[in-house]
Amino acid sequence: MTTGTKLKKDLGLEELKYVSFVRIINSPHRIIVIFYDSRRPTAPLTTSQVLRYSNQFSTRTDPFDKSGPLTPLLPIEYFNGVLHTAIVLTFDISGRFGKKNNQVNEGVHHYYEWLTLQDLAASDATSAFTKRTRQQRNDAVKAENRTAKIKECILDDDGSVTFKFKTTATTPIYPKDNVFMRANPNNNFALEVNNEKVYNIDIKILDFMKWLKETRPDYEETKKISWREVKDVLEIAYIQVYSDSPSFHFQGINFWLSQLDGSLYPTDIEPKVWNASHLHGDSGNFLSKDLAGLIKGFKFWYNPMASMIQKRMKDKGLL
Repeated sequence: MTTGTKLKKDLGLEELKYVSFVRIINSPHRIIVIFYDSRRPTAPLTTSQVLRYSNQFSTRTDPFDKSGPLTPLLPIEYFNGVLHTAIVLTFDISGRFGKKNNQVNEGVHHYYEWLTLQDLAASDATSAFTKRTRQQRNDAVKAENRTAKIKECILDDDGSVTFKFKTTATTPIYPKDNVFMRANPNNNFALEVNNEKVYNIDIKILDFMKWLKETRPDYEETKKISWREVKDVLEIAYIQVYSDSPSFHFQGINFWLSQLDGSLYPTDIEPKVWNASHLHGDSGNFLSKDLAGLIKGFKFWYNPMASMIQKRMKDKGLL
């Protein structure tokens, strides 16, 4: 299932055979424009039809003498890009002649209410400051596929799956007498002494079983879950994360994730210091350096994750 197929479903356009999109290229924002015809749902959309309707929105920039560039018109099912902080415009080209029961609430749809692994893996999900400290961590203790381990897999009754990781602190860059801490989300994020010098990272895959049934409906017959099925689900499923590394909460990362419903332990405390321009800035920073390393190399864990979830499913009689 592509991102576009899921987006078509989210917008309630599944019954329409032809739904197409273009992207506005010259905008600093991710803007996707979706077209459909509720009056003639089985008639293919053409570029000329869309161009006739394009006067309903503007892609002009200073000096406003001509329209900005658009990508070619393609079926929405072809779209598999990132929707993190995207703005989606929907247009029914049949206008007032369209069928109201086939129309969505036309206008602007801000995709801030959910988050995927692909969104977090995007370059702009990590601030320049975190990218620098991540490189320092790589130099000191190597990449996360060398330092992190999956400790547990929990299959909840609601069909979600939580993978629990542990990874080492960046000990070589601190004095030997440094006291390491961790933030306890169950105690109002209070800092507690971290004698283990490791951080716990939880990644919850929401509606894992639901997505599994949609991407691999024959899994109950095959009695087997491979890394391919896990990969298919992880590329589209919504997630929530948490790291008890102090920087995750106290540098504002937890706040920004909470705005996207992407935090396991959300907070409404907005950063007042770490959003300075020479630090993370105020445009959003969604990864601490330990979590960034884990997310960027997440494919490394597909096989062990598949084995663990298969065992949990067997334990619950789902396989």
